[in-house]
Amino acid sequence: MAWPRLCLPALLLPSLLLLLLLQGRRADGQVVLPGRCPSIPSKKDFDPDKFLGAWNEIERYFVSYEHLAGICWVENYLFDAGRGYYTRLDWTDRLLGHVNSIENALTFDEKEPGRLSYVVERPNIPFLSGQYQILETDYIHYALAWQCKDLPLGVAHTEILWLLSKMQIPTAVTIQQAKEVATSLGLDTSLLIHQDRTRQTTLASITNHGNY
Repeated sequence: MAWPRLCLPALLLPSLLLLLLLQGRRADGQVVLPGRCPSIPSKKDFDPDKFLGAWNEIERYFVSYEHLAGICWVENYLFDAGRGYYTRLDWTDRLLGHVNSIENALTFDEKEPGRLSYVVERPNIPFLSGQYQILETDYIHYALAWQCKDLPLGVAHTEILWLLSKMQIPTAVTIQQAKEVATSLGLDTSLLIHQDRTRQTTLASITNHGNY
């Protein structure tokens, strides 16, 4: 597929504002479900190299900080020989239409590569970190990314499910297939919200794994 072209953010302020939202987010800004996080395995034999590229956010559970920050979210999975694996999260500011970015260092669990840990690198704010899983993907048409966090006392937990695609507009068949997989894993697809991509701004990903 043809990869879109880079449009770097003009200002750092929107990225810093998003980071503040990330740090201060509350449970009521996400989907809250009863009990502890369910145990769901990551994709078996997940291949980080095949996963590289630009993944568009097609549908997701409600997340307040993403809704407030902007639209047209794109998660670029990248590799650099000196830096290793990392992601660049691009989004379009709702008001000004500027493209903003945050970069995260990535590490993959040795025993379960589909379980990823990230730390915010650019801007450098190392106390912002977390984990999520790639539950299933065909490496092109769709991917299911999932994050779950137990709340205090284990009485409830928060979940975020992202339906991603390297296609800006995946087919209805692809979306249905991804949702059927999510349902088979015990996830509630009725909570997925279609994301606005009508103002898609051209962003960059270079397919050469060694030169990002």
